Amino acid sequence: MPSLLQVVLDTPLHRVFDYRLPDGLGRVQPGSLVEVPFGRTRQVGVALDQPADSPVGTDKLRDVIRVLNDRPALSSDILRLAQFCADYYHYPLGAILLAALPPRLRNATPFVADTPWLTVTAAGCTAEPPARARAQRALLDALRAAPQSRESLRTQKQGRHATALVAAGWAAWTRLPPPAGEQPQTATTHPPPGRRPMTSTVDRTAEPSLVEPSVDRWADLTPIRRGPRARVSAAVAARIFGRVTHRLGLDVSTDDDPGADLVLHLPEEFFTRLGSDGLIGFGESYMTGAWDAEDLGGTLTVLCEQIDGL
Repeated sequence: MPSLLQVVLDTPLHRVFDYRLPDGLGRVQPGSLVEVPFGRTRQVGVALDQPADSPVGTDKLRDVIRVLNDRPALSSDILRLAQFCADYYHYPLGAILLAALPPRLRNATPFVADTPWLTVTAAGCTAEPPARARAQRALLDALRAAPQSRESLRTQKQGRHATALVAAGWAAWTRLPPPAGEQPQTATTHPPPGRRPMTSTVDRTAEPSLVEPSVDRWADLTPIRRGPRARVSAAVAARIFGRVTHRLGLDVSTDDDPGADLVLHLPEEFFTRLGSDGLIGFGESYMTGAWDAEDLGGTLTVLCEQIDGL
């Protein structure tokens, strides 16, 4: 006879639900969070007990999908307190237990290990950022020499540039830096004496400033629009943006000028998003690292105060 598991779910029903335990799961600790099928959906529930039998035939029971071992089980004290609340307030035990959990624990998506190190990828070893993106180029050169910690990048205000490199596929966040000597190698040629070595580069026919951001990092980010209409919208947006910033007294630069109020690291992407999606494109281009500002709050304040007239 297969092992059984009693589970409570976030439903208005005053009952427990019996499920079959697939072979290999063994004993499940009471209070463990489990993912189970319920109707046409999947839900996270709390395991209570493993009974010897069930009033429902085992052939009609459904299997537990998985035990969420990446998070701790609820303690016996919490289970007793929830049972007291259910009895006192005449409320379903499952609804009480699941309501007491933080939203992230009720999400069955596995937890991802912390990734505090930014390392260069194989593509990043041979990539060449746009000539005007000096900060991104400098960061990429530093990554080719050694991994950079998230904390140090935050201290140096390099977060936007790191995001842009990750979005382009030239860098990646990892849990641990690679051991010394295992950094991705750059393919180089041996030039004649007196000449600089040549590094293999990315395809020149591609648009380096219009690299699609990573959907894993920005799942809901609007794709960069392309085609004749997008190019016309970008040109119009560039003209209007130049007039507006000039009227507001904002200094805009495309070469990482430290004195500029707003720096466009990827101007082509910035104006494409701005022309196609307006304010949403303005915000999303900041997420991808297309622009940045030394005094972000001050720059946005100037723009927001004049938003009705822009």
